[in-house]
Amino acid sequence: MDTYGKIDVLVNNAGAINDPIHFHEMPNSEIQKLINVNLLGVFNMTKAVLTKMADGKSGSSVNIGSISSERAIPRVHLAVYSATKAAIPMFTKSIAVEYARRNIRCNCVNPGIINSGSIKPYLDDPQARKVLEERLPLARVGEPEDVANAVAYLASDEASWVTGTILNVDGGKTASEG
Repeated sequence: MDTYGKIDVLVNNAGAINDPIHFHEMPNSEIQKLINVNLLGVFNMTKAVLTKMADGKSGSSVNIGSISSERAIPRVHLAVYSATKAAIPMFTKSIAVEYARRNIRCNCVNPGIINSGSIKPYLDDPQARKVLEERLPLARVGEPEDVANAVAYLASDEASWVTGTILNVDGGKTASEG
């Protein structure tokens, strides 16, 4: 604020995922960690900038969710991760509607399998990567730039009439498997 006088864009990109263990075996401390990072982190950052954006009478917030918010993955036990990510699209829609009259937009990007973070070790294994790629309609794993390009669009003035949108960036995964 001291340097630019306003906040134009917020991207809520922090996230944590658990090891794929059964829910009943997950320690409460791990559950709380996922809630703190994936849910409260988005709430707290959004709350911190909304007043500043409202003062400037404009702004764009982009939340990073996950396609895990829409579907459970067989034999991959991510109940808490998925639940915390499922809250993000509804929060996005609610903020979009609540703050639209203040010219503040809020959208969400739900990435699919991206070549980064905790999945990278699996993608470094050629056999595992091949299995994943064969199940994607675009036959390739997403790159961080694929997500970044979607975020850049939603944050930009080119998307000035887009708010409350949930954009899946997943190589067609949710379209093909629900």
